[in-house]
Amino acid sequence: MSRTAKYPGARLLLFARSPVRGQVKRRLAAGVGEQAAYDIHCAMTAYMARMVGEAALMPARLYAWPDAGSPWLRDLAQHHALRLEAQQGVDLGERMFNALVEQLRDSDFAILIGSDCPSIEPAYMEAAAARLQAGVPWVFGPAEDGGYVLVGTRLATPEPFQAIDWGTAAVMEQTRERCRAAGLAWEELDTLYDVDTREDWVRFQNDYPGISGQLMQYVSSRHSGAGRNPETTEVNGFRPAPE
Repeated sequence: MSRTAKYPGARLLLFARSPVRGQVKRRLAAGVGEQAAYDIHCAMTAYMARMVGEAALMPARLYAWPDAGSPWLRDLAQHHALRLEAQQGVDLGERMFNALVEQLRDSDFAILIGSDCPSIEPAYMEAAAARLQAGVPWVFGPAEDGGYVLVGTRLATPEPFQAIDWGTAAVMEQTRERCRAAGLAWEELDTLYDVDTREDWVRFQNDYPGISGQLMQYVSSRHSGAGRNPETTEVNGFRPAPE
């Protein structure tokens, strides 16, 4: 990070899927096509990495799945001062829990976000950080589809990740149930939405024209070659995705 982090004793984890055409954003691809879905996935991942790096709220990590050896993700992480790590685990819950446990070994709290919700802003992450700094054990950012876009914690406890039907509309409610059963206190942020379908993408373009405009500029510039800086291999401020 080029600036001093506001929460140097905390960690921010960005989960991202390595870019492989046909294996990312499949529900989105059903509506916009495989190539467009791949381009949007790469654009959102690049945008989120840049946003996290520029926010400089706390030391940040880019957790990749399934291929942490992706040259593009490695370059992206290096460019934005994010340490690249590999997600470890069978399902999403296990991978999130393992990553949080790993980072909580030497930090006061950790916040985890994904790359599917580009409407997450630094203020949203800072709202979670402020609650955790004040002693709140768990913080969640609910998603409209029934999941969540952010999880933050001070505790390396597995209960919120156990017996969850990942990828369904029941995730957030099941997580609440696990927290209640374990006696874990939590707070929730405003509800946001992931960009998973064509309808989500159209809505996002209407709701966030500034951010979506940057994403589309990234996509069009990558295909046209315009805006490339051969010394930094950037496309309008983003790291270009593999062709």
